Amino acid sequence: MQKKPCKPQNPGDPPLVAHQGEPNTPANAWPVKVTDGSSNVLGGSDQPFPVSVGNRVSTSSSLQVQPVIGTPLNEINPGDTAVLEFDTSDFHEAYVWVQLLSAGTVDVEIYSQIPPQPNLDFVMNNTEESFTLTNSKVSVKVVNASGTITGVLLTNPSSTSKVNVLVALKGIG
Repeated sequence: MQKKPCKPQNPGDPPLVAHQGEPNTPANAWPVKVTDGSSNVLGGSDQPFPVSVGNRVSTSSSLQVQPVIGTPLNEINPGDTAVLEFDTSDFHEAYVWVQLLSAGTVDVEIYSQIPPQPNLDFVMNNTEESFTLTNSKVSVKVVNASGTITGVLLTNPSSTSKVNVLVALKGIG
């Protein structure tokens, strides 16, 4: 250990000694020793002992769903709306995919929601994204999952044609 004298606070007092810590040596840099069960040390400062970790996670750490809406053909009739809601209470954000599979137009609103609690009759919504898809386009949005539910409201503005739509969500964070 290195000790250095320091100037005393009052004249006439003995010098103070400050502890400077352990010297920087290879022995102090390797406080853990790995042995083979005997006195043989495996690795050292000149020959590091490699440690590799290969843990496989058996379950996903994020929610992945791919729901379909409307009829089995994913149709939204002229002038109709469809709503999909996902429990995203465990996530900070969510990827939301919306794909228009047919010709036409669909209006999309992605929102966060805190549903009603017992003895309360109101719902709190916040629109995260609002856009229109046309002609078989795909849109991917990253939105805040600030409520306990992330919802997708789809509206077919046509008065004559059905539209086919797919929606998927993946929670992140």
